[in-house]
Amino acid sequence: MVERPKSDLAVLCGYAPNYDFPGQRFLRGSDVDKVMVEFGIEPALLQERAEEATEERIGRLMTSRVTPVEKFTTRTVPRTTNASESLTQRVEAVLVELYQRVLSTEKFSALRVDGLALRADLYREAGDEVEIIEAKSSATHRKVREAVAQLLDYAVYSPRPVTTLTALFPELPGEHSLDLLHRVGIDCVSLADDGSFARLPASPAQRRRMLPVWRGC
Repeated sequence: MVERPKSDLAVLCGYAPNYDFPGQRFLRGSDVDKVMVEFGIEPALLQERAEEATEERIGRLMTSRVTPVEKFTTRTVPRTTNASESLTQRVEAVLVELYQRVLSTEKFSALRVDGLALRADLYREAGDEVEIIEAKSSATHRKVREAVAQLLDYAVYSPRPVTTLTALFPELPGEHSLDLLHRVGIDCVSLADDGSFARLPASPAQRRRMLPVWRGC
């Protein structure tokens, strides 16, 4: 929960900063979406709907690349998870698979840390470059924060000293979220409508500053 001055809400809804809200007031329908975005409100139902739309979008991209439909529809998820968790895992799984197919010349594996139940989505070694990639089912700020925390947790357990941390999203995160990734030296990769992936890297200088942190030095 975050406290914000009433003036922020008033201005966002088109009122004067000193507008005196009555004891109870409903938002205009046209104001709902922008208030939810500005105040970081993410109802579970809206998150699920967004993930369902993302799954359908990625599914179309997968099949348009001559991927058998059966491959896309026969994914399994742990029985211990609820429906929303299963949906999240499914979206992340197809996003990871599409990314590997688009970058078919790269050799990826998964990073697992025995005894800690840690599993990064993708791990890549290419010469001196060592990259850990974590996929998320959406690009909300909450999901971006999850990706940052997980990548920093995985990095110290890399078999070789990590050189690149990458967060993978089905769409481009907002400016504030992108700033967070880049402040901690993490690259952002997002899926475009044409099925390609765009990388927005952190600055080399910031990455160098973060390397000792990533490696637990």
